[in-house]
Amino acid sequence: MYSIIDFQTPDGSRPINDFMVSVRRSGDLSGVRAINNAIDRLGSVGLSLLNTAMMDNIEDDIYELRARHYRVFCYYDRGQSRFILLSGFRKRTQRTPLREIAQARRLVAEYRTMGVD
Repeated sequence: MYSIIDFQTPDGSRPINDFMVSVRRSGDLSGVRAINNAIDRLGSVGLSLLNTAMMDNIEDDIYELRARHYRVFCYYDRGQSRFILLSGFRKRTQRTPLREIAQARRLVAEYRTMGVD
């Protein structure tokens, strides 16, 4: 089992939580279940998901977890053997939006400066 942590920024916000709230508010309860199931699976098998359609490596230790048309960015903290849930978005095009990747990079940088890595 892998530990799964929701990242909290220094100002107290939790981007992944905000994303999940927006999916719930949209009324897509099956989407919420799909995201939660993907996160649970990540906790069970970790990076083995890379061998499936459920996960892709974006760069370095930043990964994209796939749940239907939703994507969750996570960071694998190798030193702590845990995944940090960063942010999420609804995928509307073939390509992952660069602004979403940039946000994930910023959140990883914040996480690393917090001295947890």
